[in-house]
Amino acid sequence: MRNIVFALLLGLMTIFSCDDSTTSETIYLHSLQNNKIEKLSFNKIKNDGLIEYSYTNDKDAIKNIFLKYDKNKNVLIADLDTFLVTNKSFKTKKVNFEMYQNKEIKSHNTTFVFNEDYGLFATLGYGANFLFLKDSTSANQREIIYKQLFLNLNKINVE
Repeated sequence: MRNIVFALLLGLMTIFSCDDSTTSETIYLHSLQNNKIEKLSFNKIKNDGLIEYSYTNDKDAIKNIFLKYDKNKNVLIADLDTFLVTNKSFKTKKVNFEMYQNKEIKSHNTTFVFNEDYGLFATLGYGANFLFLKDSTSANQREIIYKQLFLNLNKINVE
């Protein structure tokens, strides 16, 4: 009887501890500088007003990226930098992404192309141009995406 109660409690705890607040999947990191494709482990953890995103590389921890998205303030926080939403967006066939740029303008600007549900789609900046895709894609398709992103980015800087 004791074993049955223990098994029942364990089963109920397992059922109620699993929810939709955590997402894990594989993301493919594509670099503009070369044709190398790397696999990253993507994890998203939803808290009250904050969503944490982690992109981890099993082979090279230096390439790990950790972001926090404050839903109430609509800002991204990466390391010691805060990224504010701009007035431009980038649209794919299925998802609308917002563009975020450094709060403080430095010698070089970094832009994150981001959606709350998808996470990072791209990083654009001095030597750090990457696409974060859920599927692998051809070099020609990546080049088209980069050109579209840079056109939108230049519109932001001109206005």
